[in-house]
Amino acid sequence: MRAVCRLTGLTPDTLRAWERRYRAVEPERLANGRRVYRPDEVQRLRLLADAVRAGHAIGRIADLADDELRELCDETGPAREGATGTGTLVEGIEEAVRRFDAEACARHVRTALAILPPEVLIYDVLSPVFAKVGAGWERGELTIAHERLLSATVRRFLFAAVTTFEPLSARPVAMLATLSGEQHEFGILLAALAATSRGVAVSYLGVDIPAEEIARLGNELSPRAVVVGMVLRPNSDALAQLRRLRLALHPSVEIWLGGAGAQAVDGSRLPTGVERVATLREYEARLGETAQT
Repeated sequence: MRAVCRLTGLTPDTLRAWERRYRAVEPERLANGRRVYRPDEVQRLRLLADAVRAGHAIGRIADLADDELRELCDETGPAREGATGTGTLVEGIEEAVRRFDAEACARHVRTALAILPPEVLIYDVLSPVFAKVGAGWERGELTIAHERLLSATVRRFLFAAVTTFEPLSARPVAMLATLSGEQHEFGILLAALAATSRGVAVSYLGVDIPAEEIARLGNELSPRAVVVGMVLRPNSDALAQLRRLRLALHPSVEIWLGGAGAQAVDGSRLPTGVERVATLREYEARLGETAQT
């Protein structure tokens, strides 16, 4: 209940009242009496909370279907900043990273992974917090150690979450890595979660992997694509690594390059056969198309 209240902005008393009087949601009860809320129930509570904040009485809207609640919220305007509770999670994770408080960071990330549907987790929590921490690193306010704390925490819970999604195929559709010298991991972490939450099998190599090693494993596992994350602006060495990867990798395996660094480089400098993927949503679209072929 505490986690759901944090995500919805509701108080425990309000949440209990909505359940008891209006049967807004009916969470499962464990043997010890604790409530267990499904992701769709949390989403419904958010919609109800937004509608009530917009001036609608809970007694009049508690029986509405989720689609009707969404239409009602659209008609009355967007919810206030942070009304869904994801803003609070982003702030909590960022603050914990700035304090280098591993325990608090883990607590917030664990809550987000346990409660939020994958799409909300990726786009409303993890992407913004990684962007904030990355910007802090670029301004010199944070160090690579702060970023490593966040990446290591997300990675630890991510791999546990990945096992809950059954892949549609044993063959990996994508292999994810960064090249030698690239220590920033958050892009490929989000890409891994985006894929596995949709049942798309991936092979996750991690960061700072030599091009030749990526090619060797790629030729062995035969993914449809190798996804290379690049946050730093690529220098001549990074571009040379991409060329070596393309030459060593079987021609049937595509190479997708994503991340802020990939977007910063002139496309004419990219090696032939390396495709730039502008956004995470574009990556998901390509992944879906590739998985179906």
